Parts: sequence; C-alpha cells; structure tokens
Amino acid sequence: MNTMTGAPALRPSAETKGETAFRYGISVGAFVLTMVVAAILRHFSISIDLSLLVIAALICSAWYGGRGPGITAAILFELAYMLLSKPRPEHWAAMLLVEFNRTALFLALLVTAQRKAMRRLKEQGAWLRVTLSSIADGVIAAGLKRRSNFHKPDCGGHDRVRCGSGRGQAS
Repeated sequence: MNTMTGAPALRPSAETKGETAFRYGISVGAFVLTMVVAAILRHFSISIDLSLLVIAALICSAWYGGRGPGITAAILFELAYMLLSKPRPEHWAAMLLVEFNRTALFLALLVTAQRKAMRRLKEQGAWLRVTLSSIADGVIAAGLKRRSNFHKPDCGGHDRVRCGSGRGQAS
C-alpha cells in the first residue's frame, strides 16, 4: 500500500515459507483427496471415470495455489497413474497419458494466468479509484469512444453545472 496515495502496491510482496507450504499443501491435499475418493469407490466396487475429479483437483490446485502447485498436482497424478495402473500401460496408453498430462499442464498454466490477470485488474482498478478520488476538482475521464466515463463525485458547484450531467456525452 502506497502511504502517500493509499493505492495498493503493484509489486508483489515477498512470500514467506508458511505461505509457500500452504500453497503446495493445497496441491497435495487435492491429490490426496482425489486418491481417497478413488479408494472409497474401489472399495465399494463402484466403477466410474474419475477424469472430472482429477481435472477439478488440478483447477483447484492451480487456482488457489498457483502455477507451481498446479504443475505439482499434474505430476503427482501422472506418477500415481503410472504406479497404480494395472496392467502397465502399453505404447498407446502411454501416449494417452502424455496427452492427458500435456492437457493438465496447459490447464494449470491457463488457470493461473487467468487468476493473475484478474488479480492485476483488481489492483489496477483500486489504484485508479484511489488516484481519481484524490485529484482535485474538474476531473473528467473519457473512454476509447471519446465518451465521458467518470466525473469526480463532488464535481458540481463551481461551474453551476449539475454533477454527472455530462456523463456519456461526446468530448
């Protein structure tokens, strides 16, 4: 947080060891939860495709943990598949696994990129709101189509024009 303007800092803060452990704990926890659900289903002889559960665990790991934990979850699922599958995958099954793993890694990267973009947009919006509210009288912001998008809330009074009356007008 900028102490002069009150705007949020645009530079990410240093991460502590506890935060890193928590992020990777989400990844490992999602993996363990998926494996427990698979074991319970196997115990009761319920045979269903767990692909959606694996994808949900990957999305959860990447969204709440970040890129590293998302990739970690993808690697854990691949190792579990390779170690626990019976019979061992033949050539075609190994190719399917490689394709699934590529998709999982792409999904983890995509989810983390979206999360990062949303976080930056939120920070920029907060920074812009604070910046514009701290500017003195007479602020008018125009968009790409040269239409007035923003008037300072206390803009009226000085020029005998009603506040907000110019919003949406061409500049």
